[in-house]
Amino acid sequence: KIDFELNKRENNGGGRHNNNTINSQTKSITKEEFDILLGRSVAFEAFQDQFEKLRRDIVDINQKKENLSQVPKIENNITEQNINPDIFYMTKPVENYFPVQAKSTNPSETVYKFTIGHNKLTAEYVIHTLGAPISEIIKRSETYLVPGCTEENSTFSSAKKIETKRPGKVQLEGDKWVILEKAIIRYV
Repeated sequence: KIDFELNKRENNGGGRHNNNTINSQTKSITKEEFDILLGRSVAFEAFQDQFEKLRRDIVDINQKKENLSQVPKIENNITEQNINPDIFYMTKPVENYFPVQAKSTNPSETVYKFTIGHNKLTAEYVIHTLGAPISEIIKRSETYLVPGCTEENSTFSSAKKIETKRPGKVQLEGDKWVILEKAIIRYV
């Protein structure tokens, strides 16, 4: 049995003053009666729905946590010591030079890969296709390739590769890598 204290307001009188008093009574109901009352409660039903949603969310979080713990950890082996400072990338030449400010250590969205020589004032460059799709490079060959390369054959839209037959040579002059010899390339 479950005991409830029921509060009942009673009006104790007339007159101008309203003298309400509270009488307390205790009433007992069975567990079955309580379950029936609770089952009819909209608020309790909403509480149960939210509780079930939270329970499912916790199960999902624990599952994701378990899945993450099974993913092998990847060691980050890139340090400043093993990034080669003598290699850099550029997108395109401007007339007969590559601007120093266009230099990037990331090959993404670039076309040329440079390797600096021993004296640090000269470098060789080759075409690389890791930074842009070959089809895009070929479409814009007049902008990206012709200023820095001599083409051994004509471009064609179905080319799958651009090979560097001979690296180009540049020399650092102030804020420009000036082209001394264009790279020789072939479309394959």
